[in-house]
Amino acid sequence: MAKLDRMVESNADLAKLQSEAEASYTDIVPGRAVLEVMGVVRPQQSEGGVVQPETYLAAGGELLAFLFSVVWVITMIFNPGVATWNPIKMKLGYNNVCVGLDSQPAKSPGQVLFVICYFVSVRYAVLNMQRSFERRRAGRTNVVRFVLATATDFLFMLSITVFSLVWTVDPWMDLHGHTTPFCAFIIVRWMTVAARMIESPMTTWRGWLFMAIYTPISFVLPYYYLHSYTVFDATGELWLPWYVGMTADYTWFACLPLTSLFLHVDEDDIKAMRSLEEDASHDTLADQGSLIQQKPAKQLVWDARHVLAAWFTIRNIPYILAASAVYCLIGAALLSGIFQL
Repeated sequence: MAKLDRMVESNADLAKLQSEAEASYTDIVPGRAVLEVMGVVRPQQSEGGVVQPETYLAAGGELLAFLFSVVWVITMIFNPGVATWNPIKMKLGYNNVCVGLDSQPAKSPGQVLFVICYFVSVRYAVLNMQRSFERRRAGRTNVVRFVLATATDFLFMLSITVFSLVWTVDPWMDLHGHTTPFCAFIIVRWMTVAARMIESPMTTWRGWLFMAIYTPISFVLPYYYLHSYTVFDATGELWLPWYVGMTADYTWFACLPLTSLFLHVDEDDIKAMRSLEEDASHDTLADQGSLIQQKPAKQLVWDARHVLAAWFTIRNIPYILAASAVYCLIGAALLSGIFQL
């Protein structure tokens, strides 16, 4: 009877949360997401008291906007000449937002801030993928939406990783090589947002209106960048007037923090994330042996010898050798770099 009462109470709470989510204009207030993923503020009631994946996606967009603000301030103080002439301005006719991170001293703090952006972006993809699995197990999403969501999550992790090449290949080295990873990120981020809006029944007409603006910009902008470079290399002239490209460019960047206004969670999302949180509460370091050998924790002794014995088994030898080879190559590369100094 007590268990039944708890289930009834839990369902009542979920119904209340669902009602709050439907009544609210947005579940995630811009600027709040970063504080939430850092643990400074608690999740909102409309999120079910659990940090939802959308919070990480919103935080990623807000952190990128903050990153660009910081690097531009540093650039204009310590290296303002970059804004006067650079390969991007020469071929597009204006300074796009990325110009601020292309040179020192802004590049170094920008790289540090990007590490935080990278973490929350990958964390979003992992959590959203796990939630999609939970929704699928519960029969709350069809096969097409499930495959679409998980595939875009994987591509999102891949694209944010490739995007990091912009810190290595600067516009003076190779403008196409500098821009292409960014173009890939633009398209994949659109796919990720679109997949989530399609998967969620809570998407409103405001969300689809946002997508009506975000979609054409996300596909036109990469083509505009690369084609403008080609036209300038061939003719020495701009392909389009600078104000046309700048409008599209800056509109896309404005969409980064604004995305959070149109991402909502429903009752199934709340249930899935609560289930994941309950399972994760058992994923402690002390339980790793029981998870590896599929034995109850009470049957295993927790010391280094038993943990290593669980890891180093015959069937794990191929993985151990492969990992050892990777680390040897990394070590050799580091030593080579040190000796060349």
